[in-house]
Amino acid sequence: MDGGNTVTIRVPSVTHIIDDMGLRPSYEGVPLGVLKRAGERGTIIHRCIELDLLDDLDETSIDPELTSYMDSWRAWREGKKIEILLLEQPIVYPKRQFAGTPDLFCNLDGKWHIIDFKTREPVPGDGEQLVGYLILCCYHLHKWQWLRKCQLAVLHVRKDGKPAELHRYEYGKHCDQWEAALNLWWTRRGRGLI
Repeated sequence: MDGGNTVTIRVPSVTHIIDDMGLRPSYEGVPLGVLKRAGERGTIIHRCIELDLLDDLDETSIDPELTSYMDSWRAWREGKKIEILLLEQPIVYPKRQFAGTPDLFCNLDGKWHIIDFKTREPVPGDGEQLVGYLILCCYHLHKWQWLRKCQLAVLHVRKDGKPAELHRYEYGKHCDQWEAALNLWWTRRGRGLI
């Protein structure tokens, strides 16, 4: 307690909830070095896409081994009208006790979208992750009416440079699993299991 008025509590991120509850495949057998490099690559590509969306990317700063990912991103983006509402914005939802950093909440060609950038193929758990991010965005923007109208999508940015692929998810098909995962995470935490 801070002066009797504030309570600080650590809340889990959307990705920690998804991973801790086993909604995403385990990478148990993958060597740690491989996982570390994949994570670093994903972080760099996310940052490059963010800077590109903000028209602030220094082309000379891109590692030549990663230019094909940016070629993939740009081939997909070409000709699309993207109005950014939130971009890599950390959000905490105190009442529901979770947090996250959605990659992109935007109006894409006239429709609202939550888009998560991936340098891998989509896997189980991605739909629930997108639902968690959408809830955070609606809370942050006070736009609950968008909850069932917004498109959910993973954008698979490809290593081969071909246009990135947008994989769509339906809110209704993943909402119950997200809610169950969030509730179970807090139940397990309360019992000292996490």
